[in-house]
Amino acid sequence: MSVWERLGVEVPLMVRLFGGLPDWEIDKGKTALMIVDMQHYDALPGKGMWTLAHERGMASELEYYYDRVRLATSNLERVLRACREQGVTVIHINGDVHGLAITQQNASRNEAWPISIVLDDEEVVAPLRPLPNEIVIKKMGAGPFGITNVDLVLRRLGIEFLIVGGTVTHQCVEMTVRGAFDFGYKVILLEDGTATLSKELQRNFLIAMADWFCKARTTDEVLDLLAQKTRPSLVPA
Repeated sequence: MSVWERLGVEVPLMVRLFGGLPDWEIDKGKTALMIVDMQHYDALPGKGMWTLAHERGMASELEYYYDRVRLATSNLERVLRACREQGVTVIHINGDVHGLAITQQNASRNEAWPISIVLDDEEVVAPLRPLPNEIVIKKMGAGPFGITNVDLVLRRLGIEFLIVGGTVTHQCVEMTVRGAFDFGYKVILLEDGTATLSKELQRNFLIAMADWFCKARTTDEVLDLLAQKTRPSLVPA
């Protein structure tokens, strides 16, 4: 089933007009799983965003988000396990909360960044915590491309394909996907391994991005790709 069938929408005009992304033959030896911002401050109830929302009486507005985070965490854990078992490169893209807070405070002489950040919330959620041999890229912006050495790291590893998931879908995940596309990588978005604030934002993100900047696939579809013994494996449009 295509992403458009799952969403119940017509294939977007740009994809129909220009044809969208072609079929890919994905080589697991040239593939990396990229997990974006699955840290306590935005992916764990009781920390970061959750605490701030409760302090400001906005907790109910994040109910969908944290339901989605639980789904994304579970699915990312499944893909992460498969990648580790099969020797697929794993890269964790984490926000540098401390550095970001300092940067924002210094951006204006008269006004600090108006968002509270608990600095010990940088830890990655337990099921997705990096192993000692896995790469961790720290960023002080929405996406890592162009502001970190992630492109150099990927090219030295011979990576051409990225499987991307994490939070928040229409913000840091989107910037990661767009940056990867601009830098020439072939991106598979882990559709049910992402979380954002509403069904509408998730849906609109997919309509804008899928088959144009990335291929949107479910966890089961990605696991099927990784399980194939032969390489390269076909990823149809």
